[in-house]
Amino acid sequence: MIYNSVENTVEVLVAVVTIGLILVAILVGSWDTWKDLGAGIINVGHKDPNMSVKELFIALVFAGAGGTANLFYTFYLRDKNIGMGARVPSLLNPLRERTEKVPSTGYLFEETEENRNRFADWWDYIKRDQILFFWALNTFTILLFIFGALAVLHPQVVEKGIEAVPSKQQLIFDEAEILGNSFGGFGRRIFLLVGVATLFGTQLALLDGVGRSISDIIYTNFKGAQKRALSWWYLLIVGIWIVAGCIITYIMEQLNVSGLGFLFSAAYMGGFAMALYVPLTLYMNRRFLPSFAKPKAISTIMMLIASAVYIGFAISSLIWEINRLIGG
Repeated sequence: MIYNSVENTVEVLVAVVTIGLILVAILVGSWDTWKDLGAGIINVGHKDPNMSVKELFIALVFAGAGGTANLFYTFYLRDKNIGMGARVPSLLNPLRERTEKVPSTGYLFEETEENRNRFADWWDYIKRDQILFFWALNTFTILLFIFGALAVLHPQVVEKGIEAVPSKQQLIFDEAEILGNSFGGFGRRIFLLVGVATLFGTQLALLDGVGRSISDIIYTNFKGAQKRALSWWYLLIVGIWIVAGCIITYIMEQLNVSGLGFLFSAAYMGGFAMALYVPLTLYMNRRFLPSFAKPKAISTIMMLIASAVYIGFAISSLIWEINRLIGG
């Protein structure tokens, strides 16, 4: 199964990131830094006056799996045979001559007492999985990243008169250099390793998720495409994506473009995608699911709040872009 390879690789990368960040926190941490971090967490409503609505929108999308990456989760539930995913064949590796016939339509379960109980069990599993691995682990690693920046970069701003923290394109490299100056090659290598694992894990998940999404769209919506296995389309999309990415990276290097701005641009566009699919997800769940499986009041309210936040940010960002163009 393709999913098993991705899951095993990402698990190793997550372990590298988490352990590496904990080591960095031990190396540079102090009780005063933890107090500063706590004060920042409860300082709700504060925004740097120099931060544009676009940058704030990007930060919001980047907090965890943002953009279309949230939609990849459904493919992984399928391949882990969770819930109705057990009724759909898993995506197998075509390079090992393993293919499968995937139905182009799904299944809708009947409203029976047994299915009610099964759905309740499934929903409990999903909530535990999301709270533990998505919310808790993401929150923990994000706070460790913030802690490292607060402990390493902030003193440089205060004590050495640096006017601003390093640019977002150079943040990982600059923080690694500062750690290297304080703790030698060990500290520098740890943070660079964390940076590589973070970026590689993100890109691997995006490569797999985008490959699954596009191949699923092609396979489901075009009859002619179903003459080939879904895994064949997945391999084709992933192969094109890898080759195109390598070519673009080579061109960027030749043009001496070494920053990570393209990642932030991707998050920016992902934010607009969320402004569309969050309310559409709520609509589809309210419209097509059996009555006992439809989102309850709390879930509906939270989805409406999320829709309003993303739509509001998307509209505000468009207004900001128009004003910037007019002003420029």
